Order: sequence, then C-alpha cells, then structure tokens
Amino acid sequence: MKIAVRFGHMKNCDFGALGIRPEYDLVREYGFYIISGLQKLGYEVYNVTPESANTMADSLMKGVSKANKLGCNYFISCHANFYDGKEHGSEVIYFTDSLE
Repeated sequence: MKIAVRFGHMKNCDFGALGIRPEYDLVREYGFYIISGLQKLGYEVYNVTPESANTMADSLMKGVSKANKLGCNYFISCHANFYDGKEHGSEVIYFTDSLE
C-alpha cells in the first residue's frame, strides 16, 4: 500500500496557526515521525510536501497531484491548528477513494 504524507502550510504563502510554536515548524517536526512509523509497519510512504507554492490552494494541489502520479492509496495532510491559549492537540486529515 502506498501512502502520501503532506506537511500542511507553506512558509511563503500560508504559514498556518500560531500558538506555542508555529504550525509550519511543528508539522515538519512530527510529520517525519508519521512517515518513519508507517515505513516501519511496511508501508510505502512518500513525502509529497511541495518545495514551494504561491498560495494555499497551489500547495495542496501540488501535493495531491504528486500523490496521484505516484498511485497512492491514502493521502495524509498534517496540521496542528487549534490553540486558544490552551493546546488542543493536532489533526491528521486523510482521504481515499478506495473501498479497502
């Protein structure tokens, strides 16, 4: 099974939420643990985070396009975006059109 992982947000156009630490930095730190953990479980995992993008939509489109070209079964987009003075964890959004 092929899994695409995209680290949410881009430094130049959509930095993400600010809290204890900037979301951009945080997801790039924990995202590698997701990739490593899935690889240890035997999955074929690809980091589809684009090198650059002009807008948030452009960033997402580039990640999804790369995942589709690689034939990935799952697409995981990593975020950590809820902070109102207290941390509320993080979210991982995934999508598949597979019926597996």
